[in-house]
Amino acid sequence: ERSPAMFGSPGALQLAALRQERGRLGAAHASLQVMNARLAEMATTDGLTGARNRRAFLESAEIALSFATRQGSPLSLVMVDVDHFKSYNDRHGHQAGDKLLQTIAASMFRSIRRPSDIAARYGGDEFAILLPSTTAEGAIVVAEKIRTCLGALCAEDGVAASNISIGIAARVPCAGETFGDLLAAADSALYRAKENGRNCTEVAPDLPVKRAFRSSQAA
Repeated sequence: ERSPAMFGSPGALQLAALRQERGRLGAAHASLQVMNARLAEMATTDGLTGARNRRAFLESAEIALSFATRQGSPLSLVMVDVDHFKSYNDRHGHQAGDKLLQTIAASMFRSIRRPSDIAARYGGDEFAILLPSTTAEGAIVVAEKIRTCLGALCAEDGVAASNISIGIAARVPCAGETFGDLLAAADSALYRAKENGRNCTEVAPDLPVKRAFRSSQAA
């Protein structure tokens, strides 16, 4: 007859089964965490461009504004809009328009370096970049990097080129000031860029740097 020891004691078998079950539960928990992380990313990311979506951007902007107010540090907002995007779609097709938006987002990602910098698709063909601890001069540098990078990426990827207009607002926020105030200033600057012939960068007029920075490739 075989000894019961050959099959292991009941306690040892139970312990082995328990360890196996714990392993399965641990793997399931890890898989669930990965899934939740992906769902969270999907909820905050624009599906076409990979940039933050508007809701997530506004939530981050409020946090950044509160921090800048407490620290007395500058906060810059860069608004980017495609010039004549409807005409671009009519001429090249909507797939080409989507590719252009993806290329603009890629240009923004390449032009910002710090984890605190946030690039978002604000809506349609409009993008926004939040730059904590950045002055107007620093924001202008980022804006022109985006313009230069966009031209290079369009040529590299065979994307029909398009110009962009950019509006910048930068300030050290005061107590009681809202992100809406900064957004309104950046929108106003963007509107002036459109009025001034497009394909240029304008800074909000109540800030130190007021002149337009026009691309050398302006038509």
